[in-house]
Amino acid sequence: MHIMAVSDGIIQALREKRRQYREDLFKEFNPVLGSGAVDALSSLADVYDEKMYIWLAGLWEPRIGGFYYSPSARDNEGFLPDLESTGQALQFIQNSGLCQSYADIPQKLKTKMITFAQGLQSPEDGFFYHPQWGSDIPTSRRGRDLVWANGILNRLGADMLYPSPLDIATDSAAPRRAEHLTDLGKFKAYLLGFEASDNKYCISSHSYPFGNLIASQAMQIKAAGEEYVKTLVGFLNGHQYSDSGLWEEHSGYDPINGLMKISTVYSMLGVEMPHAEEALERAVEVALSSDNPPHICCIYNPLYAVNAALGNVKLSRGEEYSEKIRGQLILSRAEELLSATKDKASLFKKADGSFSMRQCSSAERSQGVPVAVPNTNEGDLNSTKISLCAIWGESCRAVGIKMPPLFTEDDGRLFFELMEPSLPITEGKEN
Repeated sequence: MHIMAVSDGIIQALREKRRQYREDLFKEFNPVLGSGAVDALSSLADVYDEKMYIWLAGLWEPRIGGFYYSPSARDNEGFLPDLESTGQALQFIQNSGLCQSYADIPQKLKTKMITFAQGLQSPEDGFFYHPQWGSDIPTSRRGRDLVWANGILNRLGADMLYPSPLDIATDSAAPRRAEHLTDLGKFKAYLLGFEASDNKYCISSHSYPFGNLIASQAMQIKAAGEEYVKTLVGFLNGHQYSDSGLWEEHSGYDPINGLMKISTVYSMLGVEMPHAEEALERAVEVALSSDNPPHICCIYNPLYAVNAALGNVKLSRGEEYSEKIRGQLILSRAEELLSATKDKASLFKKADGSFSMRQCSSAERSQGVPVAVPNTNEGDLNSTKISLCAIWGESCRAVGIKMPPLFTEDDGRLFFELMEPSLPITEGKEN
């Protein structure tokens, strides 16, 4: 789907309304953050403009009902829309302010997305499979697609067509689970395999790949039963370094990326993460770092880890103590943190308003399957969603403010008109 040009008059009117909206909103944060940090917050917000959602609308495929991962996927044979990209587009639409809730998305568009997601589910095992990838896919890809499909359908008020491995532990659900989730002994052996130093998912040297693999299965593990959850939590706790709250001996981007993923597992399971205050200190250090980030997740992951650790400090020590720690470690350096985040995020921005995974290229594979043409200097939907929803959102959470929407209702109106060609794009529309 290619997008028609939007007139300069419409763009300028949207920018002025958005400028005034942001100015009025951000001045409310002065008493909490101070003028310097608010200026830094405003500067970070300015990284995100209407080019982002015009670009996003161009990845919508109305004949299928899903979003492509990137322009090279849209424009080349062998690629199709996928569930993760579609789910991330929905998150972008709602979190950015393009709509107030998922209920505000035009029904015709919602129906297409529901049909797309439901149509990929296998009645045999309940997982979701894409025609461009088939069923011989990595465990993390299969697990993530199950979670994304479930999220899409839940957000749009629909259900899966068949039972899935996310169903609670019953005799009928058990055959649909992975082999290592059908017996507790097998699950324990599965986890012990991640202690091996030559395993690319070794918990003590490759904590991010390990965390990513386990996070992709967390809801399946929870559905398997309480004993599986206890076993996993015991394994995680037993390999965490108490002096740092990390799962690797050193600090830096890689161990903090691991902290982000493993803390996600604790959150998904509803379990407290030990040594949260130590982990928080390490995450703040990396978030403030000026070290060149090799990929965009190295900006988001430390911020997420900061907030996850702070949330666990609140659970264990109470809100008063956690807010004291926020003041000492974060608010005292809020201007520096927000400025560093803006500078690093800008390294990944493209001329069309999108963001790339690496500074000069998109990631061509996702969880082991091809999603874009290799070595293409383009933005992708995953990275663009990460930049707005995650980097912007986690920055706001870190400094203790609710994430403000970055776009207005008028921006949302234009976005949906671009997605649905039957809706005219008119200049001079009353606001």
